[in-house]
Amino acid sequence: MSSIVVAGDVSGSITLQAPAVSGSTVLTLPAVSGTVAITSGYQYIQTLYYTTSGTFTKATYPLLRAIRVKCVGGGGGGGGVGATAAGTFVASCGGGGGGYAEGFITDIVGLVSSVTVTVGTGGAGGVAGANNGTVGNTSSFGAVVQGYGAAAGQGQVPQTFWIINGSGAGGSGIGDLVITGGGGGVANPVNTNGGYGGIGGSTVLGQSTAPAASWQSSVAGVNGNLYGIGGSGATSGALQTAKAGGNGAAGIVIIELYA
Repeated sequence: MSSIVVAGDVSGSITLQAPAVSGSTVLTLPAVSGTVAITSGYQYIQTLYYTTSGTFTKATYPLLRAIRVKCVGGGGGGGGVGATAAGTFVASCGGGGGGYAEGFITDIVGLVSSVTVTVGTGGAGGVAGANNGTVGNTSSFGAVVQGYGAAAGQGQVPQTFWIINGSGAGGSGIGDLVITGGGGGVANPVNTNGGYGGIGGSTVLGQSTAPAASWQSSVAGVNGNLYGIGGSGATSGALQTAKAGGNGAAGIVIIELYA
């Protein structure tokens, strides 16, 4: 048994911040006028990182009193580009970045014993040719916290003047805090020598994917290189082969444990 003793006279209001304790605690106070509030804060235990889907089992952590969950959805794939003829050029747009969602859960008693943790895969880049990428998938902690996957960048046919299809929008989510992922970049097909594919969208955890750049060549889109970042679009100058868009990166689920 532990004891907390406050000596002297107390007026007004006081707040006592006590650490987490086991067993019983005796609190001894002098004569008090006003209000006394006794609170116990949270103590950090550890962080769990889910880079693949799995299950969070509450009973594994018997001292658990609260958790902070962070989810980032998968990035969208960048668009592909078609083969170019003489006098044509092409560039495609990038996929968006996955949404970030965060939630702080204190009702551990009410939390189900096992929670499904889903890590959203990144969307594939559009295959070589004027093909759209695919959307990223949602990362989630049950239905409580969800980071949505991002939209994909569109593919592009060769052209003789500057035409741009749509880039992928960033994902949103569900939680106490939601930050939409960065949108994919629009393409910049400069001229028959080449151009720049649109960048992949950013996330809270990382910057945008660098654009593919071509000069008298064809270059495939760049894959997203960190959790939830979108893939970039491809680009080609004249008389070049078709190229695929970059793949979006998979998301992640992070769980901080507190006693």
